[in-house]
This record gives sequence, C-alpha cells and structure tokens, in this order.
Amino acid sequence: MGDQAHLLTNWLYAFLREHDAAKLAPSNSNGVLGVAYGTLDIVIEIDPGDWVYFHVCLASVPAIDQLSFFQELLHLNVLCIPTGGAPLALDPDDQQVVLCRRFALNDLDEERFASELAAFIQHADHIKTLLSPDRLLPSAIGFSIHP
Repeated sequence: MGDQAHLLTNWLYAFLREHDAAKLAPSNSNGVLGVAYGTLDIVIEIDPGDWVYFHVCLASVPAIDQLSFFQELLHLNVLCIPTGGAPLALDPDDQQVVLCRRFALNDLDEERFASELAAFIQHADHIKTLLSPDRLLPSAIGFSIHP
C-alpha cells in the first residue's frame, strides 16, 4: 500500500502544479492525503482492497426540522446527478453530511485521477453552497433549497 500512496501523492502534486496552487494545499498524515480548497477539506485515501476514496464534509445537520433537511439530501441523492455520481452520506459520529466517491485504483491513471478530483471539487463546492444555512430557507413544508 505504501507504493500506491506514493503514486497518489505524486499524482496529487502534479494536479496541484496544474491548478491554482494558491487554493490547494496537500497534506499527508498516516497515509491519508488531504487537499484544502477554499472551504473544502477533501480527504483522499486508499483502502486495502485497492479502492481510492475521495470524501469531504459539506454541512452539519441542522438542529431544527431535520426531517425536511434529510428529504432535501435524498432529493440531491436521486441518481446522484447533482452530485456528479458521488453519493451523500451522514457521518454517524459527528452528524456531518459527507460527499463520497470511490474508484478502483487499477482504473486510474494520472490523467483520470486529475479529472476525477477536479470534478469532485467542483461538485462538492456546489453542493456545499446548496446546503449552506443561508440557502436552506424554511418553507411551508420544511427546508427548501433556493438558488
């Protein structure tokens, strides 16, 4: 797994050189890679089954009207179209909404890694904006996402 983490680190640094490095900053702790992009802290990791995961916390579950909030999350999750194929989940430990994406390591090369990471960042940023408290406005039936 060390060689795979090294390979992903090299791909990540190549991605950083190619993109706006002022907004992206890599970190490596315990074999897990992190990318800070604006308000997003994206985690990239490899599991022993040779899967690569991208995941990022996007929002906290609100204290009020949770049922409506979860209905909106399910709406966003339908076919995962608004999320770019990445499902939304709930971290049971800290009640954070998490966007996750999984890839088989064997299906990735440097170009596809960079393309998938850029798309993940774009979708995560968009969904985080949709889930921001100022855009989740109480409606007659609960929370509603307003553009």
